[in-house]
Amino acid sequence: MSVDGMHNAGQDAELLPRRIVLIPGFGGVERLDYWKIDSLRAAFPDASFCPCFPGPFSSHHDRAREIFYMLRGGRVDYGEKHAAYFGHERFGRTYDQPLLPRGSWGDDSPVVLVGHSMGGVTARVLHQMLADGGFCEVRTNARWVSAIVTISSPHDGDPIVYALGARAVKELVADCASCQPPRLDLVRVLSIGWAIGLLIHLLAFFNLAHITDLGIDHWRLSRSRNERAWPRLVAALANSSPFISSADNLAHDATPEAMVSWNARLQTFPSTLYLSFAAEKPCAPPFAQLAAMVRCAEPLAALACVARFMMGLVGDMFALLATLVAPCGSGTLGHALETPRCRPCALRRLPSDGMLRCASQERPSNAPASELRLPRGAKLRGSAVARFASGAEMHAAARRIRATKLVLPRGEWLVSKLDNCDHFGICPFPLAAELPVQFFGLVLALVDAGLGGPTTP
Repeated sequence: MSVDGMHNAGQDAELLPRRIVLIPGFGGVERLDYWKIDSLRAAFPDASFCPCFPGPFSSHHDRAREIFYMLRGGRVDYGEKHAAYFGHERFGRTYDQPLLPRGSWGDDSPVVLVGHSMGGVTARVLHQMLADGGFCEVRTNARWVSAIVTISSPHDGDPIVYALGARAVKELVADCASCQPPRLDLVRVLSIGWAIGLLIHLLAFFNLAHITDLGIDHWRLSRSRNERAWPRLVAALANSSPFISSADNLAHDATPEAMVSWNARLQTFPSTLYLSFAAEKPCAPPFAQLAAMVRCAEPLAALACVARFMMGLVGDMFALLATLVAPCGSGTLGHALETPRCRPCALRRLPSDGMLRCASQERPSNAPASELRLPRGAKLRGSAVARFASGAEMHAAARRIRATKLVLPRGEWLVSKLDNCDHFGICPFPLAAELPVQFFGLVLALVDAGLGGPTTP
């Protein structure tokens, strides 16, 4: 279905203050300058950007709880039942200096959540927690968030995690309301995922926080803070760690099985604007892709292009390996391939951004969605469907949207495509320095249009 509800507004909508909460993906840490925040703040002085950096490897549940307290202040409460079920501390860090002024966040002054990769799903989980009133300190509801914007987010999970060593479990019970104990065998021993998890465990054990902030203090893995750290390190070596090998981490949450469970719980709210940007990497020989990237990049970005090329090759290798170890007959993969059996050759042909399948990036499979269509006269690649292949096209679209005073419908996912863009094309490693600014110019124009848009009943 196309968005025909996008039309000229009779008058300027009263726009709410633009407070943009930025949520990174898997492994996203502050040291990467993930969002190029200085450039964004300089380009958009009327918008307030709040970059949050929750645990880069923690589960969606834990990350969502951390972001709430980062924004509002206070001591992180992961929930008594959740903490007891998975075996970590109930309380985490205390944030005495919140990112938002105290008392300024509520249903009459909401925020916009923008998430890249896994951060997009974390944004949805946080929104659901707010709607459920899941924070005992204050009464919250769905109107605390006015819009959710996702960039290359795996809303239905992705089989690439199988290549990293995740086990596929068709009927996984990972709920603190269950009487069954959590499984501790969800990662294959000696796999890439097991090695990464063990490295994270060792960094936490030797308290090497000066290298990077892992954000997993609540697991008490440091030898200087917990007498049980040694047994937990031994358990990690034996592939039975409650952090590495359980369902309470971000890698497991990326599996199609986990996202089936999450999507069954995450609602699409009629008062919220949902924007999804799905990136698609060109299907060209690897070295032709490298040449194209170097041509369109700034001279000083040539080294970055080579690094991106190598990362793309690694992603392609993982995607190929995932086709060999992905579970045949899985309901999620069968749905993605429109066949009851897993066919590696078909999976490799599915459009992707070099890491994640485009179909998973577009929107949750059980949520209403539309293709985002631009107004007449917006000359973008000769198509009415919003597809962007460069920062210049994004900038042109933003100007056109503002000039025509558009209104976007809410309560359904509006999907647009980023052509010739890989998983890291917008952040944290953009090809050109001005690309994040041009992209967020488009996002802000769409958000402003959506705040005055009609709701879907």
